[in-house]
Amino acid sequence: MTPTPSINPAAFLRFARDAAGAPYVYGGTGRPCTPHYRRERMAQYPAQASAIKRACPVLSGKAAGCGGCRYAGRACYDCAQLVRFALKAAELRLPSGATSQWRAGGVWAWQGPISPLAANFPCVLFREEEPGGRARAMAHTGISLGNGWAVDARSHKLGVIHTRLTAYPWTHMAFPLGFPLPGRLGAAAPEPLAPPRPGPPAVKMPLRPLRQGARGEEVLLLQRRLLMLGYHLPVYGADGKYGLETAAALRAFQHTAGLPPTGRADTATLERLFPKPPPFMDPWALFEEEAEDASTID
Repeated sequence: MTPTPSINPAAFLRFARDAAGAPYVYGGTGRPCTPHYRRERMAQYPAQASAIKRACPVLSGKAAGCGGCRYAGRACYDCAQLVRFALKAAELRLPSGATSQWRAGGVWAWQGPISPLAANFPCVLFREEEPGGRARAMAHTGISLGNGWAVDARSHKLGVIHTRLTAYPWTHMAFPLGFPLPGRLGAAAPEPLAPPRPGPPAVKMPLRPLRQGARGEEVLLLQRRLLMLGYHLPVYGADGKYGLETAAALRAFQHTAGLPPTGRADTATLERLFPKPPPFMDPWALFEEEAEDASTID
């Protein structure tokens, strides 16, 4: 068997780092972000039209032109297209759509459930849509920089962001052929369909008041909501432990919301964090603004 030629992931990593701060546009394929391009994507994806329009100052009526927009002229992506173009920079080809990418043949040297190895080696990250589901559909994808940080095109509201890998609930990792492979994986046979893991339990809403020292799924939900709203947890991310970092992020939210900055998740604060919640909520579902289209986008 001919050995797979090694690939230096430098171009892949450079592309990912340079893309941080770029706009997210559903169906975006690296073209410059303009109102005209957004209108084209709105016509192509009617179900996402309102989200695409709402994120554009011109189309939403907040500005007369693109001057002053932080995204003006920058290449735009959705999550799967960002990964696709990053691997293209390393001369690897992927289809569009997170699920199609996970299922792609002849691309991955190893793929399976995420482990701490993902933080130390460049690889592609995935979040399963329904943990433990037979179809293994992927709701989101991103890039591990191999230094504990990740880049992903998160949503229309947040754009392409650079965050701690542990700040998002990634469930799977995939190492492209030719990329450095951790020895612990290289010695083992690839596991493209590892045994499914049970998903996290649903959390009853509204949350009960929480304070520093609390742990568990309710704290995870609180932390993920703070992250989604842009309040950073740069050291520990969403780890399910209500410590000083979570309290500081909560104080920042309370200050913005006009509430006493106590750092405690009291009833008034939770009502502002989770306005009009449904009776039950999956804590993993808060992250996705929309699912990725699995069809090929040229």
